Formats: sequence, C-alpha cells, structure tokens
Amino acid sequence: MIYNATLVRVDPRQPATAGGRLVFSTGPSIAVRCAIDAAKTSQGWTAEQLREASDGVLYVLLEDMPAGVAVGNGDRVAVLLDGEGAARAYQTHALTTNVKLNLSHVRCLLRSE
Repeated sequence: MIYNATLVRVDPRQPATAGGRLVFSTGPSIAVRCAIDAAKTSQGWTAEQLREASDGVLYVLLEDMPAGVAVGNGDRVAVLLDGEGAARAYQTHALTTNVKLNLSHVRCLLRSE
C-alpha cells in the first residue's frame, strides 16, 4: 500500500439527538499511516454510494490500528494528508473490511464535513 496520509483520530458515531443532529464521541489521538484515493466505480462502488459520499476512499491496514481503536461505518475521522498542515474531517460510509494474508484492511468512502 502506498501511504499518502496519516489517520490522526477516529470519533465513533453515537445515537443522533432528538432533533436529528449527529453526535460523535471524541476518540484518542493516534498516528496511523493510511492511503486516500479518488473514489471510482471500478473499485466496486455503486453510483448511489458515490453520490452519497465521494470525497475519496480511505484505506487503513488493520494491523496498524492501535488496540481498542477501529474505524466504523458512520464514524468521523480526522486525516492529515501528506504535505498539509491541518487535518481534514470526514464521515465514513459504505465501510468494508477485507481480510487477506498480509493486507487485511478497512476500506470506506469519505464525505467531507
């Protein structure tokens, strides 16, 4: 995997408020190298999924994640792209976990917040 970013926090999604406002609990600071790529239908995403969240695709190797921290569907993630000074916040969508011999990873679409 060619890394181009660092995952710096995962904020798990909590039940929405009575008014429908999204709520996230603040996750711990982490530093996990990851990759962000453009979202394409050739990656197996449906047109509907790409309409919902098409600001990129996040790839994180499972073995690199600290114990007790996981990326979940609907979570908020903070990602620092290489060469940038501030992290960007995204919400995850259409998350899949791919378990393979040496490249088990989480893959999800991102939507900017």
